[in-house]
Amino acid sequence: MNETVNKLCRKCIRPCKQPEGARIVRCKHFEKSLSDQNFDSIVKIMDETDREMDSLSERIRKLTESWHSEVEGKKLRDKDEDEGEDE
Repeated sequence: MNETVNKLCRKCIRPCKQPEGARIVRCKHFEKSLSDQNFDSIVKIMDETDREMDSLSERIRKLTESWHSEVEGKKLRDKDEDEGEDE
């Protein structure tokens, strides 16, 4: 079938293939298909991004916990100072 489909259409993932003799200047529906190598490369990048996201999420969790601990510690110190002034 590829030999009877327009050259541009053969490079597209959409099903709306035009015959080889059709003269296509531009197609607003064109979506280039990916080679297996390009697809694998994109999957690898996405996996790396997921790992980075997990690492950043863990760092954010730790920073948030640390911040909450500091805030609670400050509240306790302020409370102790206020009680000391009352004496």
